[in-house]
Amino acid sequence: MNLSFFVAVLFIIFPPISAITYTVTVGLGGNPQYNPVQLTAVPFDIVKFVFYTGNHSVTQSTFDSPCTPLQGGFDSGMIFVEGETNLLPSYHVHINDTNPIWIHSRQMGVCEQGRMVFAINIPGGLDIRSFTNFQGNARNNGSSTDRAFVASSSTSTSSSQILTPDPTPTFYGPTDHLIIVGADNQRTFSPSNIKAAVGDTVTFEFRPKNHSVIQSSYLNPCRPLEDTDGIIGLKPGFVPLPDGTTSFPQFQIIIVNTRPIWGYCGQVGHCEAGMLFAINALDSGEISFAGFVQRAMLLNGTASVTQYPYPQKTYANSTLINISRGLLHMSIGTSLLVVFLLGFL
Repeated sequence: MNLSFFVAVLFIIFPPISAITYTVTVGLGGNPQYNPVQLTAVPFDIVKFVFYTGNHSVTQSTFDSPCTPLQGGFDSGMIFVEGETNLLPSYHVHINDTNPIWIHSRQMGVCEQGRMVFAINIPGGLDIRSFTNFQGNARNNGSSTDRAFVASSSTSTSSSQILTPDPTPTFYGPTDHLIIVGADNQRTFSPSNIKAAVGDTVTFEFRPKNHSVIQSSYLNPCRPLEDTDGIIGLKPGFVPLPDGTTSFPQFQIIIVNTRPIWGYCGQVGHCEAGMLFAINALDSGEISFAGFVQRAMLLNGTASVTQYPYPQKTYANSTLINISRGLLHMSIGTSLLVVFLLGFL
């Protein structure tokens, strides 16, 4: 069979899927509300909830009991963000079908006011399950006491994971920048020097050996930012991977301002050998990526050699970090088709 004909047939049978990521703010400006309060999504789409000031959650419930967690449903847990801060935790809901998804915050009192409720894929037409009625149910039967779980009356297969985040504004499309850690068994970040706009994400993907990503400062390239400046920075720990590994762990950060972010690999000798990276460094001059690398080599800085376990989540100045093990950030669509084709070639 002609290969081009086979490919054409596959495109008809398995058309590429274009996934969309929607961003919803939680508590923006100190207001106990989701923004927007509802949206429509299709399978493979992702809804990212970004947490602002306050103590809120993203908890699945039901239309009839908006303020009671759904048994077996997803729940981010209570996520506290203190004051005006750049630490922006994020929670992702992956859409697997078009069934309605009802969501509330477990913070006492806010759901019962009908304020912190959210819905995905609200039925249209004359269906009684409107957002207004969902809010009304919250006001009528919400309880500020500890809530028991309610059993599911739906077969929705939507799933969620705490992953890495996008920014809060909903009026622009963020870009994800991929940085390979230890590509081709080299002591390098590839690329090592990038520009990222507010709202973009940066994904670090680990390759075999034993590397880490640690945020530092320009003045102290090979020392953790926490040790030199007292600021908790990127520090997800070492990720040992044997040769031949094909599923590569990743973690992702949100860019929430354009201040430079400096970092290095904490493995012994790697920083001094030039395994560093920068985000939004100046293009030239002393405070540039070239100057950062030169300073690391001249100082022969002492890199951290402590072996860290895999954390579930950690925070950084200017960014949020979340760990995801394996290929959790696979591109859906054409890449999926290519993988399918390779199985036949």
